[in-house]
Amino acid sequence: MLNDAAVCTVVSKNHLALARAFAESFRRHHPGVPIFMLLADRVGDYFSPSREPFEVVPLEAVGIPNLPRFCFQYSVFELNCAAKPYLIRHVMKRPGISKVLYLDSDVGVYRGLDELYALLDRHSILLTPHFAGDVPDDGHKPGFPNIRESGVYNAGFVGVRRDASGERFLDWWCRRVYTECIADPRLGLFVDQKWLDVVPGLFDGVHVVRQPGYNVGHWSLSYRTISPDGDGVRVDGQPLYFFHFSGLDLDDLCDQVLARMLPDRLDDDVAVVAVRLHRQDQPRPPEAGPISIPDNVDHEPGTR
Repeated sequence: MLNDAAVCTVVSKNHLALARAFAESFRRHHPGVPIFMLLADRVGDYFSPSREPFEVVPLEAVGIPNLPRFCFQYSVFELNCAAKPYLIRHVMKRPGISKVLYLDSDVGVYRGLDELYALLDRHSILLTPHFAGDVPDDGHKPGFPNIRESGVYNAGFVGVRRDASGERFLDWWCRRVYTECIADPRLGLFVDQKWLDVVPGLFDGVHVVRQPGYNVGHWSLSYRTISPDGDGVRVDGQPLYFFHFSGLDLDDLCDQVLARMLPDRLDDDVAVVAVRLHRQDQPRPPEAGPISIPDNVDHEPGTR
């Protein structure tokens, strides 16, 4: 039973649909665990919070000092990231909640996360690394130079337990992101995420989750093996628990992944052309042939 557990995420209104999809995928496996969504925005008449599959937490409720200044200094992306530790701390203070998972709204949950909640019985802080295996030096992104800029750990997932170490961590993270949650690698900063690099050295009870099925993203596809398993998916032979659809649009993601899979035939491979040009939410034009592109479909000059 997960009577003391919760999950939370942060969005602005432009990502509200992602939060709904995330909540639906999570609730399918954990119908009794409360879901909190911090809105880094104004509700206005855009949607009705009472009809959403989560509790909407207003930005004003999470204890950010001088909120107008806090919001003014950041872009929308930076603001969402900066609000994250404040939300986790706010949820942690709710009566009866002692274990909180944060997941980005662009996450799909495919199995129950009981193991992660169980890890919080023994650890104070859970992190997942971008790279838990060696990555080829092939010049493609993401590689080690990219991760050195953006951070060792992916901040799209964090688990925290309500204990002395977990509370110190959240207070520290809130202080760091209050004025230094900017995306500027020249300054050694990448929003809230880069700060996680130093967490294992600063706080007790940090556990790095290396199991391949957690927080799978484009950064791990070059060294993980993804395979079908009936109605599910396996990652390096283990179940996929959640996938993080982050960082790239579909076209860029396909190009970068397929560049490693098919380096010599990207321009005329049938599967590559189909994936690039015919999105899953659009019907495939009936005139589209094996290596031909309909005239009304935008494409690079010279592509067949």
